[in-house]
Amino acid sequence: MILAMGEILADMVGSNENGALTFKSFCGGAPFNVAVNAKNTGATVGFIGRVGKDVIGRFVTDEAKKANLDFLDIQVDNERNTTLAFVTLNDGERDFAFNRHTIKNGGCFVMDYAPSVYICLDGNAVITGENYRKEIKKGDYFYLPFVAEGKFTISTETTATIIECLPSKQV
Repeated sequence: MILAMGEILADMVGSNENGALTFKSFCGGAPFNVAVNAKNTGATVGFIGRVGKDVIGRFVTDEAKKANLDFLDIQVDNERNTTLAFVTLNDGERDFAFNRHTIKNGGCFVMDYAPSVYICLDGNAVITGENYRKEIKKGDYFYLPFVAEGKFTISTETTATIIECLPSKQV
């Protein structure tokens, strides 16, 4: 069995209709998409992921069931919303936007959701934790394992944009 674990989200695919940007929702997320594609080739496949306790989470869960995977475990997180990925076409290329953390002028946030991969999209910042300090800049990425959840902070004296790329949470 192929077992994919991680992100499942709602791809909000946008188009311009009569001067209004409108979106249609689809079940997505790279690990979930891998599972579905493997299943479509005839493989025995399972998926484990997490959604928020919200209308989008219910939609994604219902859509995931339609994929007829051999094993499906979608957990519900009562504290976070389901991730939305907004997708539009820009000169024929897909343009994505995810939940972002923008911190400014001495601001900070605790990385309290793991396991996750974070990418510094813009600016520079500092990751700190007990006996740990690492400067990051645009283009840097890092993984926060489950055991580190809530133990590290990202801060900046200027401005930084950090994106959470894999907000799945396994227990």
